[in-house]
Amino acid sequence: MFGPKTHALQQRAQEVLPLGVNSNFRFWGDGITPYVEKAKGSYLWDVDGNKYIDYRMAFGPIILGHSYDEVDQKVIEEIQKGILFAMTGELEVEVAEMIIEMAPAVEMVRFACSGTEATMHAIRVARAYTGRDLILKFEGNYHGFHDHTLWSTYAPVEAYGNRRSPIAVPASSGIPKSMREFIITLPFNDFEGFERVIRSYGEQIAAVISEPCQGNCAAINPQDPHCERRSPGILRYQTRFGDLCQGARQRISDCGVRRQERDHVHYWTGCGTRRDIHEQQAWHRWCICDFESDEIQTDSENYRNSWTTPYGWLEGYL
Repeated sequence: MFGPKTHALQQRAQEVLPLGVNSNFRFWGDGITPYVEKAKGSYLWDVDGNKYIDYRMAFGPIILGHSYDEVDQKVIEEIQKGILFAMTGELEVEVAEMIIEMAPAVEMVRFACSGTEATMHAIRVARAYTGRDLILKFEGNYHGFHDHTLWSTYAPVEAYGNRRSPIAVPASSGIPKSMREFIITLPFNDFEGFERVIRSYGEQIAAVISEPCQGNCAAINPQDPHCERRSPGILRYQTRFGDLCQGARQRISDCGVRRQERDHVHYWTGCGTRRDIHEQQAWHRWCICDFESDEIQTDSENYRNSWTTPYGWLEGYL
């Protein structure tokens, strides 16, 4: 599939980068991992000159296509003005105002350098606001690479145990076993399980964090009750509710959670907050969202029955 330049670059990369990549998702295997030279519009070229249709578009944020001329020109203009000041500029304020105008759940914004950083901060704010430690997340959902949520993200189905009493599975070695004390996991779209956990542990849960659209296996949409049922239980126990949403194109008012019911919503590396939490915590109510591909959809009542390895579905994209 790939030519000699790709193979040679992979061998060279593996001397200095783990697996020869900077994200495990980019490693498809020895001799079958692509290395990109350039991209334009909906196409990209590997180092051997082969041309591909890029269906992923960096998992969504490049919705206008690679190297879009108008965007490139604006970026060039900003670079020429300088971009790292360790101080705040007007452009940051303008972007924050735009997010607040576009997203009903957001009243204030704090930008972060990565989605991992944003969800980590959001969880800290939720714990500080509630005085609780437990986090509830759904199996297969990805909320960054930190120890607090990298549980039951990708593992063999049998490792998760019984759906009524799931086992929180660390995604890798190096995550302290003690962190398991602070996480509860549930299958995605398991309405009864969610209500059961909220009834049993609601007063101990600081936050519920969820991808409204399961994004690590093409895409599995939430069934309506997954969104409609969770809000009343969360409100009853004053648990913070957070979404790792799949993109700026997905309306923040989706998932049956109205503005006053939502605490954390997250836009990849941007974070929005509600003003009252900001005032109490000297921080903010987060808006935390990753980007989606609307074109790739997979319906499933239970993602456990349709789970694939991270590499399997990625390989099919190019």
